[in-house]
Order: sequence, then C-alpha cells, then structure tokens
Amino acid sequence: MLYRILGRIFQRHVIFHLFIPLAIGIAVEVLYTRIFDPNEWKNLFQHLLSGPRIALYIGIFLAYLVVIGILIRHETRVFLRQTDLYALSKKLEAARSVFVVGTMRFPEWFDPAVQVYLATIFERKLKADPFQYDRVLLLGSHSAAKDLAVDYLDGYQAKCLIGTHRPLGIGLGFLERDQIEKILAAMTREEKMAIGYYPSRGYEWIQKIFVWAFTSHRIRRTAVGVMEMKDNTMVAFRFSKRAIVTVKLEPAKTQDGCFKFVELIKNEIYEANTTNIQPAYDFTHYY
Repeated sequence: MLYRILGRIFQRHVIFHLFIPLAIGIAVEVLYTRIFDPNEWKNLFQHLLSGPRIALYIGIFLAYLVVIGILIRHETRVFLRQTDLYALSKKLEAARSVFVVGTMRFPEWFDPAVQVYLATIFERKLKADPFQYDRVLLLGSHSAAKDLAVDYLDGYQAKCLIGTHRPLGIGLGFLERDQIEKILAAMTREEKMAIGYYPSRGYEWIQKIFVWAFTSHRIRRTAVGVMEMKDNTMVAFRFSKRAIVTVKLEPAKTQDGCFKFVELIKNEIYEANTTNIQPAYDFTHYY
C-alpha cells in the first residue's frame, strides 16, 4: 500500500517539481554558456557533466525529495472520525435550529470529509419537521473580499458554496475582518479561550501578542456551532479541519463562551427581533 501511495504522489508531482525545474535549469545553463562562455560552449557536454553541475542536479533532486516528503505528510493525514459525526447527528435529531460559524478557506469546503460533515447537517434540514439552519462565514483577512472578486482565487468556490446552501433555504451570512474584531472585543479573555481564539495557556499579555501576530490564523480556529434543542436547552460544538477533520461537542465549562460568541454574531447580522439575515450580511446575494 505504501508503494501505491508513493506512486500516486510521484505520478502527480514528478513532472512539475522535478523534471520541469531540472530541464529549465539546464536550458538556462546552456543559454548562458552559449552567450557568455564560448570556450565552454565548445565542450558543452563535458561542461554540463562537470562536478559543480552534477552538484546542482543533486541539489535539485534533494529539494524534490524534501517537497515530496512534505506532500506525503500532508496528503496522507486524511481522517474523519465517524463517531464524531454520529454524536452530532444524534443531537441534531432533537434540535429545532443550528447556527454555525464557518472559518475555512473556500476551497476547503469541497474537501470530501467536509462534504460529509455538511451532509450530516443537511440531512436534518431535509426532514419534515421545521428546522432552521444558518451559517455565517468569517472572512478573517483584509484581502478576503478582494479574493472573492476573482474566480481563480475564491470567487468560483464561493459561488458553488452559495449554490449548495440557497436551494435548501439555508441562511448564509458573512462578516469581514473589522466586524469580527468588534465582536471579539466584546468578549472576555476566558470566552476567547473557550472558542479557540486565544491559546488555552499563557499570560494574557503573551496571548494578546500571539493573537496580534497571527490574527487571521486565530480567527480560523473559531469554528463554533450552537444547537437550540426542542426542550429549550442549547448545545455547542466545535469544528476543525487541519488535514484531520474533527467535530467535538463542547463540555459545559466552555459552552458559555461559544454561546456568547454566537449570540454576538446573531445580534450583528440578524434584523432586529427576527432570525432573518440583514441584506448587508447576506452572502447568498453577494454576487
């Protein structure tokens, strides 16, 4: 099986990460020799097989092995705990609504494991009894809106994401960086730790410096969902995709932070005294 994995990765990447860099490097070396080094041009074959050039070829090959090692580590760390989804599915059966905060980059929404996660909630939406399902996307970087304007960047995937939500009547809102920071400013340190925005350990001043340096990355960790149950209780869960997809129901000690975060977002995007997303925050009409 290992050989099949290696074969698949080599098949997909060997041309772009080894053959093309090596061919271009040799072509540039030949062109340089032809123009600037006529003496070596007369012995081009020996020149290309000299010690320094052999060292260069070996360096390119070693660089390729490093790249392949990184790709192997990334592409083989694919996992989805079905027990996580089963626990979420059982909770959804007794829920009357779910509000989910989405923090992934747009191409990540179409990862197979993420599609299974979405299908778990879609299944509950398609059942006969009324069920409200709203999602808000956090555009955590200042350049995110610009990327949405270009299909090659995020525009194409964003339009497809809208296409998977709108036909099912799923609310899809969005918040940009400045609005997200305003909401986070209204939360305590403990609440920010509960949603993953602050690291779980360390002095507060260290946490603030760390978050300041990696704000966009920390916003991506705030993927929170809150279910309102038919018995009027609430349940929070966290979603994570860092190669391995996990869905975790939150313990009581961290649920209050999740509830506060979602409540602040609802207050920002919903029309007053309703559960309708304001037009200014409605992502289904972004395009």
